[in-house]
Amino acid sequence: MQQKTVLAMSVVISLLSGFAVAQDQGQLITSAKAVPSFTLHILNESYTSLGLSYNLENAWPILKNVYKHTTVAEVTDRDIVRYDWLKQQIALTTAASQALKTELGVEVNDRLFAYFGTPHRAFVVAVDGEAKYGGVFLERYSAMNVRYPVIYLDEDKNGVIRMEVRPVHSINELDSSDPLWEIVRQDCIHDIFVRAGKLTP
Repeated sequence: MQQKTVLAMSVVISLLSGFAVAQDQGQLITSAKAVPSFTLHILNESYTSLGLSYNLENAWPILKNVYKHTTVAEVTDRDIVRYDWLKQQIALTTAASQALKTELGVEVNDRLFAYFGTPHRAFVVAVDGEAKYGGVFLERYSAMNVRYPVIYLDEDKNGVIRMEVRPVHSINELDSSDPLWEIVRQDCIHDIFVRAGKLTP
């Protein structure tokens, strides 16, 4: 009788232990899924090929619909070393900069990048796979009157890529309090980089 009691207790303890482990693993999986991710999708399409025109109302539905099928390269929060939130300036890691240039076939002496190898190449920013905003890579002093987000590209002497995000293209600097900034200064993006310790206020 005593042996049966001990055996029964052992089975109960074993079951409880297994349940606790499974619960812990479930919590870990849930936690991992709960951490938001930032992805800049660089498309194999351009302003011209997509027929984006200059206005947001026309461009955004097109970009949202095509980006998952036309992405040729991605920049994630892991590839970014610093994000200046006020200026909307993003600096990539050295490794990510080189990998991106290689992936897009950008040669050392190419005019980079003005367009990453394709004039007015399109992009979409997503958080957890949900598209948040999109636009085109553009030269800073372009005459195009693009009224949706653009990214200006640059690189430092060490070949590190820097991106400047703007809610619309403008040769003049936008006032930091302009409501247009809300297009790119979204809280869900801000929070990702705060948690990662990569945000410059």
